[in-house]
Amino acid sequence: MRTFDSWISISGTIFSAVAAIAASAALYHSSQQVSLAREALKSNDRNQAFVTYLNEVGAFCESLDFSQGQNELEWSTFKNGARVKVFASYRFNMLVKKSNAAILLEASRKKYRAIQDAGISLQVWLDDGDYDAIFRAMDGLHREYLRRLQATAAAGDPQKYFELAALCYGMRDALIGWYKQCETPLSERIPTLSDVTVIVRPGAI
Repeated sequence: MRTFDSWISISGTIFSAVAAIAASAALYHSSQQVSLAREALKSNDRNQAFVTYLNEVGAFCESLDFSQGQNELEWSTFKNGARVKVFASYRFNMLVKKSNAAILLEASRKKYRAIQDAGISLQVWLDDGDYDAIFRAMDGLHREYLRRLQATAAAGDPQKYFELAALCYGMRDALIGWYKQCETPLSERIPTLSDVTVIVRPGAI
């Protein structure tokens, strides 16, 4: 027959075991919470790096309007399958002076370098394949920029710089769509100049 003291001892042992299990469960839960919090911070940092990158892309696109808004560029994007297409129009209100074109070209080059700088931070948060896809897309845009606008005379042609600006905006929208739903490869979304239509609206000089 168990004595009262032995029941107390057994009860104490059971209580200690239950307490240990509860403590372990609490520790596991706490560890899970910490892991979730860390993942949330990583996700926030990743999102912020991508937003910063997109902002720099947008600033570069804007810098490609060498009329600085005076030729009233309007644009919209739509999709043909996964591919982003761009329709844009403008009024030819002014012609950029050759002396100003060189200054505007240099300003746009600085904007592109800011994209490259933002890409360094973005690379930390993306898989190599995803980052390479973004790098190839922007490198293609940069090569087109050099091909079409490096000559100062070409920089004064609104059709040329607006086609490039529209392509840039289309690429930015493709990046946004891919980031929201990355099942479709970025290479299938990114527009080329053949996906860009730019017309002159009535009222041009």
